[in-house]
Amino acid sequence: MIFLFWVTGNRRFTSVSYFCAMKTMKKLAIGCLYLLIVALASATIVETYQGTAFVKQYFYSSLPFAFLWAIVAVSILLFLINRKVAKRPAAFMIHLAILVILGGALLTRLTGQHGHLQLSPGQPQSSFQTEKNAERLPFSVTLTDFQIRYYSGTRAPLDFVSQIRINHGMTTTSGEVSMNRIFKYRGYRFYQAGYDNNGGVTLRIAHDPYGIGLTYAGYALLLLSFFLFFADPHSRFRHLLKRPELKRNTLITGMLLALGTLHAMPQAPRALPKAIADQFGDLYVCYNNRICPVQSLAKDFTLKLYGKTNYRSYTAEQVLTGWMFYPSDWKETSLIKIKKGAAREILGITGKYARWEDFTNTHNGYKLDSAMRRIHEGHKVADKSAFIAADEKYNLIAMLFSGTMLHLYPIRNADNEVEWFARTDVLPDNVCDEEWLFVKKTQSYICELAVNEDYDELSEVLAKIKQYQIKNAGDSLPKSIVIQAEKSYNKLIHTRLIAIIGMVFGLLLFAYYSMSIARQRTVAPLVRLAAFIGAIALAAYLSLIMALRWIAGQHVPLSNGFETMQFMAWCAVLLALALRHRFGMILPSGVLVSALAMMVSMMGEANPRITQLVPVLSSPLLSIHVAVLMFAYSLLAFIMLNGIAAILIHARNKDNLPQIERLKTISQILFYPAVFALAIGIIVGAIWANVSWGTYWSWDPKEVWALITLMVYTLALHEDALPALRKPMPFHWFSVLAFLSVAFTYFGVNFLLGGLHAYV
Repeated sequence: MIFLFWVTGNRRFTSVSYFCAMKTMKKLAIGCLYLLIVALASATIVETYQGTAFVKQYFYSSLPFAFLWAIVAVSILLFLINRKVAKRPAAFMIHLAILVILGGALLTRLTGQHGHLQLSPGQPQSSFQTEKNAERLPFSVTLTDFQIRYYSGTRAPLDFVSQIRINHGMTTTSGEVSMNRIFKYRGYRFYQAGYDNNGGVTLRIAHDPYGIGLTYAGYALLLLSFFLFFADPHSRFRHLLKRPELKRNTLITGMLLALGTLHAMPQAPRALPKAIADQFGDLYVCYNNRICPVQSLAKDFTLKLYGKTNYRSYTAEQVLTGWMFYPSDWKETSLIKIKKGAAREILGITGKYARWEDFTNTHNGYKLDSAMRRIHEGHKVADKSAFIAADEKYNLIAMLFSGTMLHLYPIRNADNEVEWFARTDVLPDNVCDEEWLFVKKTQSYICELAVNEDYDELSEVLAKIKQYQIKNAGDSLPKSIVIQAEKSYNKLIHTRLIAIIGMVFGLLLFAYYSMSIARQRTVAPLVRLAAFIGAIALAAYLSLIMALRWIAGQHVPLSNGFETMQFMAWCAVLLALALRHRFGMILPSGVLVSALAMMVSMMGEANPRITQLVPVLSSPLLSIHVAVLMFAYSLLAFIMLNGIAAILIHARNKDNLPQIERLKTISQILFYPAVFALAIGIIVGAIWANVSWGTYWSWDPKEVWALITLMVYTLALHEDALPALRKPMPFHWFSVLAFLSVAFTYFGVNFLLGGLHAYV
């Protein structure tokens, strides 16, 4: 700070010296940014081995770490004092907002209090426990009631609600604390954190009246400055849009390949006619803590066993009912997919599919018993995941055979609450004899009808089961539009096939476009039209799938890895269509990014079931947070592909500098909305965390790597401090390599580091 006052206050300080000092300070700030990126990345890796408490003490709470942030803050302050900033109000406000946010974080660290408050019913509590010691409250808190609210007709938690009473002197105040709903009192905020089996609860308590207010003010200022930046006619973004190389519209070509395979088919097992199997799939079932059509369970069952949602020409409903009614045939069918390795050796199979009979020896001994016992005892076992997956599939079929899988029968208990039962469950005492027989014997009867091929009678019995479900479940059943949406979704979801076709299509487009630029060729209108139609078809498919999943799940489909990658695919192709006239390269890039995101969605969650939202995710902030981040990642993926195209063009024709420069300009234009959207996504996520957990930043690995990604891409917006990025090829190489931080933020954290945000 002494340096700061001397720089700004000494009249003999010349303009040349001032310029040199500012330039040195910028380099120092960039150097500190590099060190922060390395420190943050190292902390997340060390955390996996030493634990969260270790990195908080020796990394995030250490003096060197604070010193690095202090240098960044001082450099920002010097930037604000710079006389040229007055001519750039948006840039001034952006840096001022960052300084305010850092100030808010400092205040939170110095004055904020965070801890947990343990409450038992009817027992006042006037202190809470922090990480270091107990802190007294100026009032007492008493738990008067706690309830778990469930989704209608299921035991899936919808919300956790605590009723509390605060006694402060002669004043008594009552309040309610639930997930995503804070109760505030005299600067203290209470959050629902946990509960026990004795009716007690754990509330997270936060007291940070100064830090949060200043931090939120910084967030608001930053958002406002982003809008001002894009509105400013003199901003660098607007200047880039006027660059002459953008006036030439480069077009795209491509072709769509259809892939198919034919293979010999062994003798087919018996199955119900498709119409009867569909009728069985139309029944309601309580599955995965939600009421849905049996069709959804059948799809997941088949996908889990076989790796696809159908087996040859059989639908998922035919596969499920085939195992139920014709077990002798299906036990001999090789459709249980086994990962390669030791599991296949123990089962005695050479291919990738096993039969049910392969799991047992001649004495009906379970072949995987020894390996699973060693795994459960904590021993190291080669190909552990393969054994676990194979055991899960075997037990899945065993559950179907035993009758414990299908909870088809809604019964009202003594409290008039609807519960769903399987035929093997113990039924409530209030069930009459006639209903007891219906529940216990119906499935045996329909099995007999199926074996005897009496399909007319079977259809009538299935209709009676459906009538029974509607009568007993009543209003707890999902609305008709919800069930129809889920059934349509189950029939239309072919993400893997669409992704493969899209990847082939996108790669051909991308390669052809890059070669066209290198050879300076024009594109035929027919090929342009094919590319446009392909992108439109992909956008329409994703829009329909997302809409159906939204209706079926009754929440915005952004709650897990599968859904977020589907949303990214949707963003990518829509952005490509919207900007295709301005940036020709964006159409093949959009198709390719969209297809890759779809493929990754299937890899990240091979069985993308529709589920109820856990209470903490039932917040509109979640949808905004994920949507904005996926938008940012889509733009950064475009920039990365632009860089790859430039590298390919440069390798083919080093003299084609105008096109390489044009690609750089396009990437720079996309950089600003991408980086700003990334920052907004982090801000919304911080607010969501503050509403849900009582702290807007917890140094979770996902949060840290999102911050690292923002820092990495921020470097590209400071070409004056990094003159190498002014040249096209270094910039393009940076664009490609920087995307590794995005990939690690989404995938590396999920599969290697874990944390609160990991989608595994």
